[in-house]
Amino acid sequence: MLLGACGSTEAPTVRWFTQKKVDQFDDTSSCRVTVGSLYYANGTVLTYTNNFYPFVETLDGDLRVGVLSGGQVQVPVGNIQLRIDSNDAWSIETQETPVDYVPSSSTVDMAPYMASMTAEQKAQYQATFENSMENATKIMSPYTAVSGEKARMILSEMLNGYNLIYRRVGFNQAASSTGEYKLDNSFRNALTDCGIAI
Repeated sequence: MLLGACGSTEAPTVRWFTQKKVDQFDDTSSCRVTVGSLYYANGTVLTYTNNFYPFVETLDGDLRVGVLSGGQVQVPVGNIQLRIDSNDAWSIETQETPVDYVPSSSTVDMAPYMASMTAEQKAQYQATFENSMENATKIMSPYTAVSGEKARMILSEMLNGYNLIYRRVGFNQAASSTGEYKLDNSFRNALTDCGIAI
């Protein structure tokens, strides 16, 4: 990836770009608008591990706005804050993150653990297991995002704004480092390319 970038005559820039994907197993389609640390004229985009990047995405028509982990080794993001211009900051917690792939109890043989339970206990155990798996998936997710009306409201501010700052809300620390990107024409053009509008 870096060799192709070295051959480019243009200096790398930072801009918003589009990532379109179709899942090979379930055919769900997504279109993501995000930024990288460096964008080269040949289309190569570099992101770094332990760096975080804002994104807007549609996944089978479901709008999402949030922050994702970069690099080849993606790490959990945790709770985040976004702020557009001088508007109030938005907080997005891991619990709000849409979950697409959660291991279900049907993939785990629960029978040995539930053999002596009543029907009511089995139902409670099953619900607890599924809830635990969903929560663990959200906490360990390489992105934190929100969907629905809150995502539409954030996107509306982004479309009317000029500057986006964001940060991870770290555990037991006053604040983590802040990232910042311009909401310039590359942002609007990438949204158009994805067909994302409010």
